[in-house]
Amino acid sequence: MLNTIIVEDEPRAMSLLLKYLAKYCPTVNIIGTATDANEAYEIINIHKPQLLFLDIEISNDESPETSFDLLARLPKYHYEVIFVTAFNHYALQAIKFHALDYLLKPIDIDELEKAVKLAEQKLLSPVSNPQLLDLINHLQNPKQKNKRIWIPMSDGLQAVDINDILYIEASGRYSYLHLNSASKILSTRNLKIYISLLEEHPQFAQIHRSYLINTNYISKYISTDGGFVQMSNQTELPISRRKKQDFLDMLNNL
Repeated sequence: MLNTIIVEDEPRAMSLLLKYLAKYCPTVNIIGTATDANEAYEIINIHKPQLLFLDIEISNDESPETSFDLLARLPKYHYEVIFVTAFNHYALQAIKFHALDYLLKPIDIDELEKAVKLAEQKLLSPVSNPQLLDLINHLQNPKQKNKRIWIPMSDGLQAVDINDILYIEASGRYSYLHLNSASKILSTRNLKIYISLLEEHPQFAQIHRSYLINTNYISKYISTDGGFVQMSNQTELPISRRKKQDFLDMLNNL
């Protein structure tokens, strides 16, 4: 069972989430609820839940903090966070707080079940699992330049060495990671999130709204038809007009 606390300031939203979890997610054990950050801080410190469902905009006159403020001051121990919000513009900030998932209201039951299943896989696995230990270390040290990242997929997570990524291709709300092994992974994260996650790794450059490339695998620049790069696997990717000069400047500095 996943000991869980819900932080939600809207009574209807709280009631609906409790109903959905009881009906569709039997492994979730609700041990407490809160309506603002101060109340949540006290309950979380007392019960040490494994899983948090957090609305983001929970501020009021007595407790002006958002859920991001709450997370920033919580003591460090291993738990997972699923944001449930009506606003999609917090997605990148949520990823920086290493959220397990980001659900938009009204809640989609399939998405809720997938998020809880992912929490089960991460929290109910043996801690002796070296991959889980590596993941926990990454979550506790978000500023550390890790050599690998965890890729969320529809059926779980996969660890990928960032040096094995040739390029990442946008596919709507998802993205494809094309690897040096000639394989590719469909991730449930979009390209903007990977741009943010890999911004501290200078070998990655966005050349188009649909492509983030690893410049270590560029084999050729083609200037015709607006400009293309040829990657080491012979794939040719377009360079957008807006990105072209930045790309050429980058090549001159490699």
